[in-house]
Amino acid sequence: MTRICLLFGFALLSAIGFSCSNGTVHPIGKSGGPIQGGENIAASAKTGLPKIERERKIEDLKLTGDLTLDYVTNVWGQPDGKRGSGIEYFAYELSDGDELWLSFLPNPPRRLNGALVFSPHTGQHKPLF
Repeated sequence: MTRICLLFGFALLSAIGFSCSNGTVHPIGKSGGPIQGGENIAASAKTGLPKIERERKIEDLKLTGDLTLDYVTNVWGQPDGKRGSGIEYFAYELSDGDELWLSFLPNPPRRLNGALVFSPHTGQHKPLF
């Protein structure tokens, strides 16, 4: 009877421990509270946990035909979303609120094929590469 009680108690404590520590991460944003939608978060490929990215500026990247998707991901993390119709663009929100849309060739090493800046405020696109 003692063994059954010990096993039941261990199972109960384990269940409580796992439910309380479910691995949820609540990163702190610039304002000191939880991160809001406008702040840059990317999933870490190694840990699967969110990490806060530094502010993004176009000058962080050299927009040439040698730029690869892997390099951009290492510098800025995962894209904030995909854009385009017909041509797939990876969108990265910049610190000024504009978006940098990058298109890459389909075959490895996925080199840059096109780049433009989109302003959500004006709806204008400006080709960069």
